Amino acid sequence: MIEDLTNRAELGGLSLLRIDPSVDLQTQPRCFVAMPFGRKSDAQRRIEVDCDQVYEKVLVPALENAQLNYRRADEEIDSGIVLEPMIEWIADADLVIGDLGTGNFNVGWELGLRHLLRPGQTLLIEPAGTTAPFDLAALRHVRYRQDEKGIADDAAVEAWAAVAPFLADVGRAGQNDSPVAAVMDVQHWPEIRRRSVRDVRWESLRERLALARDLRDGSQMLAVLDDAAGLSEEHLRLLRAEIGVGLVRLGRFHEAQPLLHEIVVADRDVERPDAHVYYAQSLYRPGGAPSADLDDAEAVLKNVLVRRPGHPEVRALLGAVVKRRLRLLADPGARRGLLSAALSYYRYDVERDLNRYYEGVNVVGVGTVLSLIYDDEPAGQLGRELLPAVRVAATLASERPDERYWALASVAECALCSHLLGGPTDEGAVRSAYRVAGAVRPPDGDLDSTLTQLAFLGFLGLPEPPLGQARTGLLEGAGRSS
Repeated sequence: MIEDLTNRAELGGLSLLRIDPSVDLQTQPRCFVAMPFGRKSDAQRRIEVDCDQVYEKVLVPALENAQLNYRRADEEIDSGIVLEPMIEWIADADLVIGDLGTGNFNVGWELGLRHLLRPGQTLLIEPAGTTAPFDLAALRHVRYRQDEKGIADDAAVEAWAAVAPFLADVGRAGQNDSPVAAVMDVQHWPEIRRRSVRDVRWESLRERLALARDLRDGSQMLAVLDDAAGLSEEHLRLLRAEIGVGLVRLGRFHEAQPLLHEIVVADRDVERPDAHVYYAQSLYRPGGAPSADLDDAEAVLKNVLVRRPGHPEVRALLGAVVKRRLRLLADPGARRGLLSAALSYYRYDVERDLNRYYEGVNVVGVGTVLSLIYDDEPAGQLGRELLPAVRVAATLASERPDERYWALASVAECALCSHLLGGPTDEGAVRSAYRVAGAVRPPDGDLDSTLTQLAFLGFLGLPEPPLGQARTGLLEGAGRSS
């Protein structure tokens, strides 16, 4: 039956994915994928692209069909807390695939490390319409077609077919494609030994944790920790930190705090900044977080900002801490200074990247409050000037399934602020915009977060009628009664 279906597919010109369940992947050639992930800006083509589509629609089917044992960096190291496994994969893998899309610095570093450590094999892929860096231009490349809308199915199949022959050659002797070998007469390629014996049990526990994380199962994450007795102190601390990150993502903040606190205290030089950032979130994000926890979260984030100034979104998180401080102040007169501080934090990143609609809508919202409640006209003018750009960025982002609700909620908040700032938007348009966002039928937690934001704007003094229209529209769209 399988052969018949295969023959029919081949006659019809369809692509086939062959997976042999009897193959033990642990004995198969190893492939490491060095690539950007998430949405990134492509400076050469001046567009924003979804890098994950390259992995999901091209590389995963091709690697599965080739029956290779493969890993991508972000799958192997949860949030950058553990670097060791990535370096081991770069050194040990039979093949390293490097995606040059968006000119990502980390990919360049990983490729350079590979070229120094091994004479082969390396395969470079890149989007059509871009030019590879000069130092890599002579190496073998496979191009794929991708635009701002993503990778079409026919483009994915085409790229998969182009990659397949290279994957079929993995593990064959005599392959040498390192630029180092082309220039230097390497008598002996580096002989590298791990500083310590490979801990198979540590790796196995991390694989279990990665699966529990993908399943969004906090209980299974904690079960991994229950089985971790006997690990070295450093490995145990890192495992606890990674579990803490997973729990923060699930909103289990109080369980995450002690796990992340350990590594933050031990990591005085902030060599693992993501652990610090997630620890700060575990402090300030719980509902009703006390002032002391907000103080600690702010101190942690400012330490990251000072020691790792290039780490992303730290200022936006500081702005979020300030917003939570505002909720603790009953006196409206005492809030102005904090609102100005929040505005400063949010505007820093959006003025450097107008695609950052989350920071942008917060600038618009805070500027609206400062203008209407405190007669701060410069802040109101900033909100008016930025509002169209935020609306455009959020509208474009709403085409991405994983961002659709929050992008549309940001578009709706732009409509609300436009109305409050005296723009052409009326209350009916505000209600309609929030109804569109609610119609996405987001999880209850996301919907409640938007309702909390509306309540927060009311707490700061914005008039109730348009806020009520926004609330009603959101609940109507979501099919919930007010």
